[in-house]
Amino acid sequence: MKVAAAPMIQAGIFDARAVGYFFVARTALAVGLAVATFFLLPMVWTLSGSMFWLSVIVGGIVGYVGPSMYLDRRISTRRNEHRTGFPDFMDLLVVCADSD
Repeated sequence: MKVAAAPMIQAGIFDARAVGYFFVARTALAVGLAVATFFLLPMVWTLSGSMFWLSVIVGGIVGYVGPSMYLDRRISTRRNEHRTGFPDFMDLLVVCADSD
């Protein structure tokens, strides 16, 4: 659990239940998108058997990978905010240290 909690902390999510919610969301989204693809795809397109099942599998994979992509995006956004704010922080620190 500690390994799974590290990306959550990097993304700014500090709740102790966040790892559990992440895995539940990942599973529910994977199953949900696969089921949605299974029922909704025949209404839109008529595909052969193998292409239909390939589309259902791709829907499940997208649902499984989606929460990880969201978490990676939050981590990169937070990292960029810290990188752009660090020079201002250092300037303020120098000004505060020189004020004595």
